[in-house]
Amino acid sequence: MKKEFMTRDSAVRTPAPPATRPDDAGTTVRLRVLGATDLRDQTGRELRALVAQPKRLGLLALLASADPHRPFWRKDTILAMLWPDFSQRRARAALRASVYQLRRVLGSGIVMARGTEEIGLEWTRVEADVAQFRIACRTKDWEPVLELYRGPFLDGFYLSDAPEFERWIDRQRAYFKSEAVSAAWALVGRYEQSEPQLALRLARQALVLEPDDELGVRRLLSLQDRLGDRAGAWHVFNDLHRRMRDDLGIDPSPETVALMAAIRSRS
Repeated sequence: MKKEFMTRDSAVRTPAPPATRPDDAGTTVRLRVLGATDLRDQTGRELRALVAQPKRLGLLALLASADPHRPFWRKDTILAMLWPDFSQRRARAALRASVYQLRRVLGSGIVMARGTEEIGLEWTRVEADVAQFRIACRTKDWEPVLELYRGPFLDGFYLSDAPEFERWIDRQRAYFKSEAVSAAWALVGRYEQSEPQLALRLARQALVLEPDDELGVRRLLSLQDRLGDRAGAWHVFNDLHRRMRDDLGIDPSPETVALMAAIRSRS
């Protein structure tokens, strides 16, 4: 079983292989939007032109973030999110142009229509980290959840003229981070008895994502105490104390203070 987990990683850059036809049968698109955005065709060639177009990248991310079991979005919803200031006619023209460009770059079978008012992705030809993440969460397969989470959803992406889309991005970022934190703590519980050093690394990873989780800090302190790292526990406690004082003007809870006092008494 793989036991090295990462929360954030830069997209791996590989030399561009020879170009291939985007509509070749069996084309698979590989999309990462957790952390650094990365879009490649089945040969590993980066599709940079599409990533550089914010509205079209936003549309692709929106489609890729649908539940694979309910993969279609209504066009009216997309129009309200991406082109809220356009007239209905102009917004639909913009959507048609964006879908045309997605199909041109990704391949004709990637973006699909259902009827006249819904569009989605053909999941047999798309590998999207967000879809894999959702499936792993649903099956409580926590290791892939933590491996897939390389940073915030659409990290650094912003559309100034699409406030509803920005609110949707914020909700997605909160969801994916929360699930990654939950996965890390689930794995801590799995390994804290049998492999406490691994559990310690996972607890630290969870607190990188959610540093002000005081209950999580107490779990980390207890693990450090168990492994004899009481100096490290004191450092973690002081760091929490400083942040709470600076950011909130309060002290850690009596439970956290009492735990740290008990750990220090054994030093």
